[in-house]
Amino acid sequence: MSKRQLDLFGTAAAGSQSLEHGGDVRRGKRKIARPLDTKRPLHIVLRSSRAKRQLSMLHPALAGRIQRGARGLARRFDVRLYRYANVGNHIHLLAQARSRPAFQAFLRSFAGVTARIVTGARRGRPVGQFWDRLAYSRVVSWGREYRTVAAYVRQNEDEACGLRPLRPRVNRRQERAARCENGPHGPSP
Repeated sequence: MSKRQLDLFGTAAAGSQSLEHGGDVRRGKRKIARPLDTKRPLHIVLRSSRAKRQLSMLHPALAGRIQRGARGLARRFDVRLYRYANVGNHIHLLAQARSRPAFQAFLRSFAGVTARIVTGARRGRPVGQFWDRLAYSRVVSWGREYRTVAAYVRQNEDEACGLRPLRPRVNRRQERAARCENGPHGPSP
């Protein structure tokens, strides 16, 4: 077996796939297969900017139906749901699929059923596009990465329920750059 030089920047080797797909990642390149490892969980996010006020997925008349739909479809398509968080305008799922066809069917069905529940769309009465983009998914490793994602989904669930105050999302890269620019003791006089 020949030796291969390691990739300096940590990008995927030629011919291999990234671990994430959808959302803003590789936008406009849907023909690339969604990465899936049946032995590892996936973090899935579906986002809708239309889900506000009466169309919010947290609306009391809708939230329970959406969650029951997720659980029922997961059972039907043999997808294991570890965590579920409905945040109103987006939904986080931490799940593991047994096969690619089952996962594709689950994702397609869940997105469609949720959009129909929220908008009230019926056959012959379309409402238009509900989801902003393709569902985002990322393959997660067991161990530390799984615990981190599970805690993140739980944090979103707690914030949606009002158990935790909404924390502004911090761009760590910008924060670090500002710290380096200003020095350890703040801006110089």
